[in-house]
Amino acid sequence: GATTAAPYDASTSITNPAGMAMIGNRTDFSFQMFFPHRELSFAGGGETSGGSNYYLVPAVGWTSPMDDRNDWFFGGGMYGVSGMGVDYDTVRAPFMENTFGNPFDVGTAKAHIYSQYQFWKMAPTVAYKSGGFAIGVALNLDYQAFGFKNVYTGTILGTNAKMGMDLSEMQGALGYGGSIGFIYQPVPEFSVGAAYISKQNFGKFKWRLSQGDINYGLTSQDGIYTLDLDFPQQAAFGIAVRLGRPVLWTADVKWINYSDTYNVAYIKGDFGVGGAALPLNFGWDDVWVYATGLQIDVTPNFAIRAGYNYSSSPIKAEDVENNLAFPAIVKQRVAGGFTYRLGRHWELTMAYMKAFKEELIGASMTKISLEEQAVDFEVSYRF
Repeated sequence: GATTAAPYDASTSITNPAGMAMIGNRTDFSFQMFFPHRELSFAGGGETSGGSNYYLVPAVGWTSPMDDRNDWFFGGGMYGVSGMGVDYDTVRAPFMENTFGNPFDVGTAKAHIYSQYQFWKMAPTVAYKSGGFAIGVALNLDYQAFGFKNVYTGTILGTNAKMGMDLSEMQGALGYGGSIGFIYQPVPEFSVGAAYISKQNFGKFKWRLSQGDINYGLTSQDGIYTLDLDFPQQAAFGIAVRLGRPVLWTADVKWINYSDTYNVAYIKGDFGVGGAALPLNFGWDDVWVYATGLQIDVTPNFAIRAGYNYSSSPIKAEDVENNLAFPAIVKQRVAGGFTYRLGRHWELTMAYMKAFKEELIGASMTKISLEEQAVDFEVSYRF
């Protein structure tokens, strides 16, 4: 992920649009196989892991000059930016017993937890280059799909009861935003870059619910319920140093403003109380990401790469119980890969990423954990 000052392919359109003027004329076709493993366990209760074993994330991007002077460039692409989900077994959830105003009877509470989230971005980009300086802007056209269920069942004084919310039917929303960035390379051995991506503003998710699909302090009636969930703004700064002809070292720092969009979100609709809205207290904090990478050109046609990435977690221990369906807690990642040029025009790139397992325990001793692997394949044509 350390590419802000040293972009390589057209995916720079969604990280630093200035890079579209620095990577030459090319088209890139790629797909990623993403393998997450997530677990949930309740103290004194059940333990489960579940969800899709893999996700396939395709992408395509390109860039080319707008005139014969090779100073103005146009390009873009379509990319899967983020997404995941969980699909846990129904398990015992003792922390829901003897809690809240109407506790479940001891030994009866069970959890039913599911989520699915997808975020796709198109980024048509214009970039300008003069000497060693490049600047670029991109329009972001977005699509989100989202659904989740966080339901607890059991008995209260011997009577069947249900608490939580069932919004498991996936719904979509369109959004927009923008980004701007620059790269300055005063000498061939050094470059610096920075980029800013605005908050991605989305339309509302809409669910058609029945009475009791939400029963969490407020109770839904039959009707339409909405959720406004934007994607956070972010900023990045990076440097790149070429240590002799064959070695390139890069380093990035990035800030993601999760607290603005994923701290509290509100479900709005007819709860039988005028003007009421149900808060979802995810409690996500801002995240800082630190990344570094090393590229070695073994031959003019063959390059190898390795990298390390560390981020803080947006979720803290006090927010575990509110994020059982969204365990985004991994912190450390390593990656390695290569590019091989097949003649003058074609390139083949492969990479592997490992995000190490992280665990987080909440106030009720409920534990969530996540680890990830991914394999990337890319075929590129250089004009």
